[in-house]
Amino acid sequence: MNKKIFPAKILMFGEYLVLNEGAAISIPYPDYNCHWEKGELENSELYDFMAYLKISGMESSLDLDKMEKDLEDGWNLLSTIPRGSGLGSSGAVVAAVYDRYAHNKVERIEDLQAVFSDMEHFMHGKSSGFDPLTSFLGKPILMKNKQGVVIKTELSFLSQWNMELINSGKERQASDLIDRYIQSLESQEEFTRRIQVLTKVNNKIIDALIRNELVVARDLIRSFSQNQLEIFNDWIPGSIRRMWEEDLHSDDRIMKLLGAGGGGYFLRIRF
Repeated sequence: MNKKIFPAKILMFGEYLVLNEGAAISIPYPDYNCHWEKGELENSELYDFMAYLKISGMESSLDLDKMEKDLEDGWNLLSTIPRGSGLGSSGAVVAAVYDRYAHNKVERIEDLQAVFSDMEHFMHGKSSGFDPLTSFLGKPILMKNKQGVVIKTELSFLSQWNMELINSGKERQASDLIDRYIQSLESQEEFTRRIQVLTKVNNKIIDALIRNELVVARDLIRSFSQNQLEIFNDWIPGSIRRMWEEDLHSDDRIMKLLGAGGGGYFLRIRF
């Protein structure tokens, strides 16, 4: 079998906000990836995932008997994507399992996203299906009105800005943070109000990036970063928070969450 790579992803904008009415841009990051390989490999977590897919009624979409046989024969996913990092390690696993075991791969992107959302529920609880979509298609994806679409226009920020991953050195559990976010929306009026404001700024940034209006986007990103720091202060480790605050006073760089925050990697954009 040819080795197919399933890349990590960088969520440029939209973290948490996609669970509401926020837009998002996700780009594949092939420097980290996973692929299928056969050998004397540990695959107990894939067995757990397979068991979940069976009890979830996914056998109509996936050949789980073949998956079980492959696991018994020593097939496993080898991944260089750090877990708990915000780089979509679980999304890459979902994409790889679907690619190998889908009875008939669906073509409509909304159908793919729905399947991926159901599959990734095992790792994260509530899932938009966005991360696996990026890894499976290997292309920049725009999420708008909770629906993903492939971005077909050239995105100039990818060549003009530098994306730097900053490792907090702390692993985090995304599902716990997502639960906390949802609970805060349900119980804290001020938190909800600030998220609504952040969502409007987020959506304006994404519109500007799609139109390649980088000066407009850059100004909005500084405001976005300041608001993220205030709203998600407890989601940001102290060492990262100090760097974040310093970057807010610079002209050529800015920091933001990468995925759920709390630990893992954070994203520094150098303009």
